[in-house]
Amino acid sequence: FDNIVISGMKFEDEDGDGVQDAGEIGLSGWTVNLTKNGQPSGSTTTGENGSYSFTDLGPGTYTVKESTQEGWTQTFGMSGYSITATSADNSSDNNFGNFDNIVISGMKFEDEDGDGVQDEGEVGLSGWTVQLTKDGQPSGSTTTGQDGSYSFNDLGPGVYTVKESTQEGWTQTFGMSGYSVTATSADDSRNNNFGNFDNIT
Repeated sequence: FDNIVISGMKFEDEDGDGVQDAGEIGLSGWTVNLTKNGQPSGSTTTGENGSYSFTDLGPGTYTVKESTQEGWTQTFGMSGYSITATSADNSSDNNFGNFDNIVISGMKFEDEDGDGVQDEGEVGLSGWTVQLTKDGQPSGSTTTGQDGSYSFNDLGPGVYTVKESTQEGWTQTFGMSGYSVTATSADDSRNNNFGNFDNIT
């Protein structure tokens, strides 16, 4: 039997579409695991350009899978790859893609003069609810902190919308339409802010 090589690469899927587009680079230092006939058979680490290989493999049925990392969403090769070795028939393009999860954040402030701008001295408002949708579907909510800040963490690929839940007796003066964020790997979205005026009598 002419031993074979199983190889592939690991890339950062910047737009999270499960395809390695032009300009999406390899990721180094990720672990890829090998099993043979259902039994663990070793592991390797992706190189500088994201490539990996297992060499000098004899007859058998092999499986390769990546070791996932916290804070990333796998977008390609999620099931791994099964290769039944054939003499002299190397197996390439066993690739994996991952998206570096993002944070969407902002703050809620009291717009004392109602001009739609956070002027000096206009403080954050705590205890307000901010809603998140993903690809048009509700995806959770959070509450502004003591300083008026909020964040949604560890978000994978998708198109997100953030909107505040209005409160009776207040007029929204900033961020009325909410914010639409198309997630890009490792590109956090900040300053999705909301302003409100406490109505008078």
